[in-house]
Amino acid sequence: MPALSRLVSSRSFPEGWLREGVHAPHFLVVDAVSQVWEEVLIGLGDDLLHPRHLAVVRVAFDYRHEVFVAPGEFEVDVVRIGRTSVELAVRLHRGGRPVVDAQVVLANVDDDRTAAVPLSDRQRAALETIAVPREVPAP
Repeated sequence: MPALSRLVSSRSFPEGWLREGVHAPHFLVVDAVSQVWEEVLIGLGDDLLHPRHLAVVRVAFDYRHEVFVAPGEFEVDVVRIGRTSVELAVRLHRGGRPVVDAQVVLANVDDDRTAAVPLSDRQRAALETIAVPREVPAP
């Protein structure tokens, strides 16, 4: 099995390589999805859910159609609120057509980012404002 050693950092690209209209490499899609969920959580205000206190513990992407370097519309929903974590659904649409469905699970972590800590009541209340309503099973 090949083993490689690399610095974890952003890539550099030749001039014009990422021009609008070309196929978007996977890492650009991951970065765009990350920027969107970060913006949504920061937008909840009061520094309640800042990315520095959230650790990504799971990410899954389903590509419905090819993705291009171009503007798109994103939707972010809170799917589940756990004791120390939150699950988000992030969808990318282009021209009304679903392109990517992403699942992101984030753990609330301490200042040293070494341990998960329970979400506070204030954090839960803020997340509930963008949570997807749960379906109640029929009796």
